[in-house]
Amino acid sequence: MTKKVSRKFPELYSDISNGSVLNNSTFSTWMFMGYYQGVVIMILTLLFFESALIQLVSITFSCLVLNELLMVFLCVSKVHKLMLIAQSVSIFLYLISFKVLSDEIQIPAEWRKFLLQVLLVNIIAILPAFAQCAWRLWMNPPSYRKIQATYSY
Repeated sequence: MTKKVSRKFPELYSDISNGSVLNNSTFSTWMFMGYYQGVVIMILTLLFFESALIQLVSITFSCLVLNELLMVFLCVSKVHKLMLIAQSVSIFLYLISFKVLSDEIQIPAEWRKFLLQVLLVNIIAILPAFAQCAWRLWMNPPSYRKIQATYSY
């Protein structure tokens, strides 16, 4: 957003100045979502890989990394080029970690099944966060979205 737009629409900063962006309710929601996602990832990982400890660690690590990458996209209002670069670097480092930490984590021989299970666990873990975010935006859109809908600057 430019300085000209911020001078024209000072209500964009009223949300931040009155503390409605990060309050106890928002913080509690984030804490609950993190707890829920961690529990879902661990329980489903134990169900999928109850016998192999190496696969248990691999899928849990993969789910946590993928979950955090998805949560970043879920929480931002506008995707920036630097954000995409940072996400790409994170994915690259994640893939490198399988080589560097080959004693602790490894992709199983059935990598397609592994990938499918990681995606399934993440969909189940992130679905409530997505639903909560969509509901919140629909019921109470932020000021900048209201202005964007009215004006094209």
